[in-house]
Amino acid sequence: MQDEFLTDVQADLIANFVENEALVEAVRLFIERGIYGVGVIKKGKKHQSDINWALAMTPAWANKSTNPIKTFTPESVGMEVMVKSEALAELKRAFDGMLEFKKVKMSDVVKNPAK
Repeated sequence: MQDEFLTDVQADLIANFVENEALVEAVRLFIERGIYGVGVIKKGKKHQSDINWALAMTPAWANKSTNPIKTFTPESVGMEVMVKSEALAELKRAFDGMLEFKKVKMSDVVKNPAK
C-alpha cells in the first residue's frame, strides 16, 4: 500500500515513527481528542463515563454555554455520531496501516538451520 503514494524517504520516516510505541499512542490520542471533542480520558483525572462525545451531543448532557446555537434532533445527533464513528474507524485503519511499516529486527530473523 505504501508504494502507492509514499516516497522511500516518507516510508522510512513512518517506519521510524511506528518504532516508538509511546509516540504512536500519544499521536493517536491527540487526533482522537480532535475527533471526539470531549470525553477522552485525561491525564491525572478520574474518568467519568457520563462525559462522552456521543452523550455530549444530546440535550440532556450538552453544555449550552459552549455550544448555544446547536439544535438537537434525533436525526442530527445520529448523523454526528455516525460521522464521528466513521472518522474513528478510518483513523484506526490508518494507524494499523502505518504499523505495517514496522522494521523487522535482525534478532527476529530466524537463521536457516540448514546452512
